[in-house]
Amino acid sequence: MEFDIPDIYATCKVDVIVDVEGTPTDGPNGSYHPAGSQIRLTATPKPGRVFLQWQGHVPGDQTTENPLTLVMDNDRTVTAVFATPLAVAAMAEPDLVPAGAPCRLTANPTGGAAPYVCRWCTGQIGASVTVMPDDTTVYSVTAEDALGQTAQANVEVRVASGLVVSAEARPEVVAPGTTVTLTATASGGSTPYVYRWSDGQAMQTITVTPVRTSTYAVTATDALGQSAQDTVQVVVSPALGVVLRAEPGSISYGQTSRLAAESTGGLPPYAYQWSTGQTAETISAAPLAATTYSVAAIDSLGQVATSEITVTVTCDLTLTTVGPGFVRQDPSGLTTFEAGRTVTLTAIPDQPGDRFLGWQGDAASGDAEIRVVMDRHKRISAVFEETQAVSGENPVGSGSCAAPGIAQIALMTVTFLWFVRPSERPKPR
Repeated sequence: MEFDIPDIYATCKVDVIVDVEGTPTDGPNGSYHPAGSQIRLTATPKPGRVFLQWQGHVPGDQTTENPLTLVMDNDRTVTAVFATPLAVAAMAEPDLVPAGAPCRLTANPTGGAAPYVCRWCTGQIGASVTVMPDDTTVYSVTAEDALGQTAQANVEVRVASGLVVSAEARPEVVAPGTTVTLTATASGGSTPYVYRWSDGQAMQTITVTPVRTSTYAVTATDALGQSAQDTVQVVVSPALGVVLRAEPGSISYGQTSRLAAESTGGLPPYAYQWSTGQTAETISAAPLAATTYSVAAIDSLGQVATSEITVTVTCDLTLTTVGPGFVRQDPSGLTTFEAGRTVTLTAIPDQPGDRFLGWQGDAASGDAEIRVVMDRHKRISAVFEETQAVSGENPVGSGSCAAPGIAQIALMTVTFLWFVRPSERPKPR
């Protein structure tokens, strides 16, 4: 705009031009001023604007003065320059990166007067630069416009921690055919995480049923493209087995056998349950007859294996004879028998005139043939007696019914043996 002043004396002219938005105030009331006079110009920006400078016929050291005092020694054209304030915004893309990954920083100046120059704290110059931080870093940028205004902004680039993944199996040791749960847990990096297992499954938690010891690998990938891997092993134990040993496997009646269970495979420790009710790994047995013992072995995985063993028992038979005779045994030729076996004994006199009296010891019978059950050690004796012939004459008138003068033969039995059981023998005095 122009201010007109009446031409009443020698004057100089001043033209004031308003650039953008603003109003020179407190200025002279007119555009002509006496030569050598001073005028005062004040630039007042409207809301949201700022006064930048004076341009035109203004001394170089007064371009930013406001109010401006001029000496009217010449005609002057003065421009008041207004503008919005210079501002700058900074942004990072992406603002979260892995360590050492590239990130693009961009400065966006506004207001002021173009062109703009952007200087970054890294020493780089430009509206857009690339950085590769190893740690979370705050970058600053200073923007300067054509009028020399400056503005500053900051932007933070976050560096994600390294991605880590761990895999676990529950349970870690199993019996063949058991289902196992595998779980992967990622940390660090940037969520969300994506999981992929070596068997092709793509979930954080999966189930597997290995038939042999197997190793599973999992790869976790985060939102930044970082990846990490871990492995977990599932041990498949061999099938549980148990073997029984008897020492000795055959005992004489009244003796003891040591029974031991020996487990293989499975997962220790083992527990045992015997058919006798005992639960030790080794037990003692004293059967009276052949007996079969069984044991169930249980490992810590719950597998069960069973086995059995038979302990045989033998009994001794001791036979003696007293007097003229012998014993026939069926079965013959044996003195030791399996417990429970039946033996047939037959007492036979030596001579037709000899007589069997009976059995003594662990068999009491007058029968010549007996059946003995070998349910323990037994001692048996067969007792015989010898019969002798005695001759003589019958006295006359003795009342005998025999014819006189005829000799008679009488049988007289004489027993020469005295039997005393060991328990009945008299004690020494």
